[in-house]
Amino acid sequence: MKKKTLLIKTADLCIRIHYKYPYIEQQCETWRVNEGYEPDIEVSVTDEEIETEYAGYRAESVSRALCESTCIYRAIARKLIAFQAFVMHGAVLELDGKAYVFTAKSGVGKTTHTKLWVEYFEGRASYINGDKPIIRCKDGVWYAYGTPWMGKEKFGSQSSAPIQAVCFIERGEENKIQKIADKEVIDRVFHQLFFPEDPETLIEFMGLADDFVQKLPFFVLKCNISAEAVRVAYETLSKV
Repeated sequence: MKKKTLLIKTADLCIRIHYKYPYIEQQCETWRVNEGYEPDIEVSVTDEEIETEYAGYRAESVSRALCESTCIYRAIARKLIAFQAFVMHGAVLELDGKAYVFTAKSGVGKTTHTKLWVEYFEGRASYINGDKPIIRCKDGVWYAYGTPWMGKEKFGSQSSAPIQAVCFIERGEENKIQKIADKEVIDRVFHQLFFPEDPETLIEFMGLADDFVQKLPFFVLKCNISAEAVRVAYETLSKV
């Protein structure tokens, strides 16, 4: 099957994608830009990469087309470091012009909690990205960007905002939030970042990640699933 190309824009970068399956066309439809733009990043994945990804799934519902999309985003992530950016596993909301980043271990309830924010701040809060946003530093300021890779719920938009705070969510009977020190941040956040494989890029990435940790406030929120949890979190996060 001959490969096609499309050009998208996200994180203020033009990205040319070489692809095999039409799934990526549908996924990126609203992100496409005119082919006349010069790409900042160009990616393509091999059949071998797709097959390796496909072999890692047991679910019959996972297609090679979806695996190609996953491999493409991984290829994009490898090249983001050159633009002071990386992919993070988390959900990002925009509220009053600021981005709030929420991350958690699988199954804790990250999506459930962020949906409560959207309901609580009806008309004010919206998703930038529900699963794997691009985080980028521009002119010394860290921003979160929406991308076509939004997770199974497809919560997201073509938007961006400067990051107000990053919050790790844990389950708890009472709603409590506290700021955490850099050492604990490092222990927690590195599990949520995409790491490049080659040593040279990894060194550059580590410097970028260190700046991310140093410049932004990080919190741990222990909470139940309630509007009260949203109020407790917002009262602290919005004032840092």
